[in-house]
Amino acid sequence: MRYQIDRGSVSVNGKRILDHISFEIRGKDKIGIVGANGAGKTTLLHLINGQLSLDRDEKDFTSGIWMARNTTIGILEQTPFFEKNLSVSEIIESASPVTDRFSRERYDFETEYHKIFTMFGFQMSDLEKPIQNFSGGEQTKIALIHLLLLKPDILMLDEPTNHLDISMIRWLETYLKEYEKAVILVSHDRYFLDQVTDVIYEIDGGKMRRYAGNYSSYTRQREEEYRRTLKEYKKQQEEIEHLTHLIERFIHKPRKASMARSKKKMLERMDKISPPDRYRSFIYMGEIHPLKVGSKWVYDLQKLQTGYDTPLQEFNLRIRRGQKLGIIGPNGSGKSTFLKTVAGRIPPRSGKMFPGTNLDIAYYDQFTSETEDECRLLEDFKKAFPSYEIRECRKILANYLFREEDMAKKIKDLSGGEKSRYTLAKLLERKPNVLLLDEPTNHLDIPSREILESAFSKYTGTLVFITHDRYFLKQLADSLLIFDESNAVYYPHSYADYLEAQKKDASRQLRGIHTIDEENEALRQSLQAVPEKKRMQSSGYSSDQYFWDWQLQLINRELDEIKKEYEILSQDAALYPWDWDGYTIRAYHEILDVDMEEYEVRRHQLRAAEEKYTECCIRWYETWMNYEDAFQSYHDER
Repeated sequence: MRYQIDRGSVSVNGKRILDHISFEIRGKDKIGIVGANGAGKTTLLHLINGQLSLDRDEKDFTSGIWMARNTTIGILEQTPFFEKNLSVSEIIESASPVTDRFSRERYDFETEYHKIFTMFGFQMSDLEKPIQNFSGGEQTKIALIHLLLLKPDILMLDEPTNHLDISMIRWLETYLKEYEKAVILVSHDRYFLDQVTDVIYEIDGGKMRRYAGNYSSYTRQREEEYRRTLKEYKKQQEEIEHLTHLIERFIHKPRKASMARSKKKMLERMDKISPPDRYRSFIYMGEIHPLKVGSKWVYDLQKLQTGYDTPLQEFNLRIRRGQKLGIIGPNGSGKSTFLKTVAGRIPPRSGKMFPGTNLDIAYYDQFTSETEDECRLLEDFKKAFPSYEIRECRKILANYLFREEDMAKKIKDLSGGEKSRYTLAKLLERKPNVLLLDEPTNHLDIPSREILESAFSKYTGTLVFITHDRYFLKQLADSLLIFDESNAVYYPHSYADYLEAQKKDASRQLRGIHTIDEENEALRQSLQAVPEKKRMQSSGYSSDQYFWDWQLQLINRELDEIKKEYEILSQDAALYPWDWDGYTIRAYHEILDVDMEEYEVRRHQLRAAEEKYTECCIRWYETWMNYEDAFQSYHDER
């Protein structure tokens, strides 16, 4: 057992956040923490990290925290903090396990961090820049790189997929699955949780429950619990109703009064079953039909070019009625520009766009919900739908997870996630026949995303949406528009099919079966005839050579630095008559106007630089001989 909390409670500012929770980390557990915003997920991480402590329990002295000796803990905060003047290389190299710059361990460390650094979209030249030159998202990525290189026994990541594109997230998934120690994840990215975790802890109402398996397994178990609890709850309610009826009927009849009193005691002693969670109980059962049907083809795009100053992509695409088109791709590739063009927010650069007839379009982006409206929630919703009664408005808002106390809140006082959820609820309730959505799940917690997924899945109109939420994409999209830096490709099937196709393509490439012509096929067959060990050595360059080559690069950099230092000292030394011996200078220092103290300093500096350069050249030669030996040994083996 690496770590354990037994019946512990945590309060912040006098408010109980976690109430008598039990939690444990075993070996290489990959743990996901889920729950609504404000449930206490980050509080739990801060407790494990030692930033918070358990409340003192006067009644239970056996509760507490146990941790294995010498356990190291690392945490990625949503907002990392660095000293502004530090360079990126200083931050990252502080994670090195060794100080010897020329050791094999240091070589392995630098090889790994260069790979990770470039994987997260940075250039090697960025290493020398001060951290304050980077955006908040880039600083978070640098903090993540630093933490991964530290390799703590318990690695805790709070929303690590923020600011990462899909290729980076996939790499991180693989890295964390293979991580040899424990990992704790707090994330709204359910696909990410699915790929990495083998244990899920749910925080709800201050309590925690453990579920074995990944996120999908957790949702299945949770749904089974909900159905079972609902069945038991309904059965108990029927029994309570029956007992109440018997009591009311016979309590005043002499012959049956004792029986009625017995039933009343039975009813009072009964352990009441609470109704299941509200957000689990609301799932759209019927379809959501647009008020207008619209034409069969919603959009017909012919050589449509999008962009502002320069064209980004050209589209030849038809979008049909009822289609659910998911748009994916890296940031800056033109996804939002395309959606704004289709929505009529910006004009196309060239080409033609033929919208269908009788369209009722609703457009949503990250700025749609940024309102400072003074109007109260229930009042604003009633104003938007005047034909609805107040009771009906309350019910609809409750379906979107707004509680009774939320109804009187001003729109401007809602959180970012609540504003997004409310805006999307109004859009759906409007029942347009085309929904264009740009990142609809941003700022939303998992319960909110599930509610919207449930609603969008029952929506029979046309849905075109941009998202980085792969779980949301997998649940809804029946086709994809895939962007890269210079192109956009239409894929007519679901995201699950797309991933499967990618795996097959990767498998084909690994097996070398891209048969372009007979010559390539013959080459492939000849390669397959070579034993696997020999094939793996086809690069002609051994790992030892890579190591000694790295050593040579380090020494060359050191030689360059010494040369620069020597040149500066030599220029300064030209002020003194170095061809005279020291005695003569001492004898005539007044005549020659030589500062003897300065002379001695320069003389020693120059000699030290010469010795340092000589020592470095000797090391370079020894390293070169090791490189040659490794080269010869490797090719002798072959």
